[in-house]
Amino acid sequence: AGAGAATASGLPDLGYGEALRTRTFWALAFVAMTTFFSILASSANLFLHMRDLGFAPQQAGNGLAVMFGLAMVGKFAFGLLGDLFPAKRVFLVNLAIMAAGAAILATMRVDLLWYALVLFGLGWGGLYTMIQLLAVNAFGLSSAGKILGTITLLDATTAGLGIWVAARIFDATGSYKPAFQLIFVLIVLALLAATLVRDERSSQA
Repeated sequence: AGAGAATASGLPDLGYGEALRTRTFWALAFVAMTTFFSILASSANLFLHMRDLGFAPQQAGNGLAVMFGLAMVGKFAFGLLGDLFPAKRVFLVNLAIMAAGAAILATMRVDLLWYALVLFGLGWGGLYTMIQLLAVNAFGLSSAGKILGTITLLDATTAGLGIWVAARIFDATGSYKPAFQLIFVLIVLALLAATLVRDERSSQA
């Protein structure tokens, strides 16, 4: 179907140009840019961070496995919840869980680290699923490839930057605490931006 064609719900899809002029597109783009900055900054520096906290190399490797493994679980779990409950509500819960994990990481407490990795990993995995689901719900399928491709392009620029910024912060301060504090702030901002997401097809109709 071309842009503007009626969908199964009876609402017309938005074209690529129309989507770019909506607040929902830029809210989703902002969420993607801030969270993927945070994800790459955390995952790329986690091993060194755990070693600095006194964990053995094997334990630090296990920390990465927990984060990546829970991310896989999060993809399916939040996708399932997105089918059962309003997608926006699930998205906000997703980001809140990730923010909780980031907040615990920023405390630098060794006894709470594993809880942080579980929460952060689950939130990370859910993001991939929920951003795509919300974009399709908001704009329809006609231009979904271009819309999601643009969001992916934007988040890729900040994702790579996250690795470098976190490492530079450590070099300048001798601690990962300021980097994890920055990550927590960015995810909270993403959570606030997510409240602006809406079904643009319904709004324009």
